[in-house]
Amino acid sequence: MTPGSVDDVLGYAHSMTSSRFAMGMLSNEEDVGKIHRFVGEHGAVAQNLYTGSFLVVPDASAPATKKAPLTKDSAVHGDRVRSYFVGLGLPSEQIKNVRPHALVSGGGPVEVVSKKLDEHGTLVAYYSVLQRSIGGFDVPDSYAWARFNADDEVVEEAVYWPPIEAAVLDRAKQLSDLVTDSKSRSALLASIAQKSPVPLDWATVQVAIHLPFATAQSGALEAFASVDVRSQRNGGKVTTYHFDAAGAELFQPVPWLSATTEKR
Repeated sequence: MTPGSVDDVLGYAHSMTSSRFAMGMLSNEEDVGKIHRFVGEHGAVAQNLYTGSFLVVPDASAPATKKAPLTKDSAVHGDRVRSYFVGLGLPSEQIKNVRPHALVSGGGPVEVVSKKLDEHGTLVAYYSVLQRSIGGFDVPDSYAWARFNADDEVVEEAVYWPPIEAAVLDRAKQLSDLVTDSKSRSALLASIAQKSPVPLDWATVQVAIHLPFATAQSGALEAFASVDVRSQRNGGKVTTYHFDAAGAELFQPVPWLSATTEKR
């Protein structure tokens, strides 16, 4: 996924030098497979040298975890996380939206908790997730999220925002043309229906760009564009399936296998 053309889509690589996580005194630094680990007195950082993903995990006793949240307003926290990553170089035009998640001692939906904390529990923290979109196409496997406390310290964070080759975006545009044209859409969906392992919800058809798993340490690293359709909800889990222009199912590379595709 390394850019080789001026038309490739830029990514963002987070690092120890850019992170605002207060690790404290460094006690150990090591390579475990393709993972470069930093261990400090207040937590650990894992940098995947293969995919470029970055993860901060604080110790349970880390001082930053004991402080109040930055705010009780999820939108304010989301704006802070957005400005933090954009200020470090993450392309702002690739941010589709900011999704809030609340950690509460008690419980309730984030929309309710953010307005009625006293009724639903005590807010411990917000985690704001930047969701990615390129050229109008979602990139659901890409993310940048963080948690800030009342002292504007980063308590936890993770980033996976790799560059994407121009050819992948071109392929997404071609697939979009297929599903936009009524005649080609009907033919494609008929082919998908024939080959799909489960009944699908045709109201959820969309074109998206997918990445290898952030935790991969071997195998192909190519991103790919696909026509995505969710399975019908039948009292169980909803799964998103990926298909190519011929209606054949596509698969993300599995982290512990070297093959680019793996049957279910």
